[in-house]
Amino acid sequence: MAKGRFSLTLAWFLKDHYATSPDSAKALAAYLVSVDEPPPRAAAKSGAKPAKSAPRPPKAVQSQ
Repeated sequence: MAKGRFSLTLAWFLKDHYATSPDSAKALAAYLVSVDEPPPRAAAKSGAKPAKSAPRPPKAVQSQ
């Protein structure tokens, strides 16, 4: 719900539709924005294998 929205805009929306006060709307908006953030990456270990690369697209089909 918070993805791609500014916290203030989200707080206004929540205040109008879901929250009973501006303070609760701000708190709810802050929570939603924090949930949408990706988790922090784990530090790479010295002996760890490198991450797999993105999968390649399929080969084009040649017509006969």
